[in-house]
Amino acid sequence: MLTFAQKNQFDAVSPVLKKPTGEIENYGYKILPIGRIQLITNHQSPITSHQLDGLTAACLFIKKQVFEKIGGFDESFFAYLEDVDLFLRLKKKGFRFALNPNVFVIHNHLTTSSKMGFFKEKQDFINWIRVIIKNWGLKKIILNLSGIIIERGRNLSGLIKKIIKVYFSKIANQ
Repeated sequence: MLTFAQKNQFDAVSPVLKKPTGEIENYGYKILPIGRIQLITNHQSPITSHQLDGLTAACLFIKKQVFEKIGGFDESFFAYLEDVDLFLRLKKKGFRFALNPNVFVIHNHLTTSSKMGFFKEKQDFINWIRVIIKNWGLKKIILNLSGIIIERGRNLSGLIKKIIKVYFSKIANQ
């Protein structure tokens, strides 16, 4: 990863993430203006910041001075979407990042989250609002407001469903 980053003058590099089954999880992502991530699941090598809005930080190589200059992860996010915020800031400042198509890492996506009740759904709802307010700007928010409201409603619906599922699961186990 280091050699790939140095050779191509990238500030951040991620490997290809694979599911335990061997399927590709993603090659990075695009962010839709309504506040939703579109995972890239097919690629042209190497995929760079010109084609992507960000890389999953599950496994990430980033230059220390770049990470410090950008202010690192915003701790107000606590968990989930902090990498989305980081890469939006990196891209806005003109830093270069890419996926290394020759390095693969197995990622057990959502393994921990699946054991945490409705924590992920709550964090997704809160943190998408943070990402949008912090990174979109008023004009982009206004232009996409109806889609943003629908998407946040989808997040809220998922949170309510998960709360109900967790609640009834606890009752059933008593």
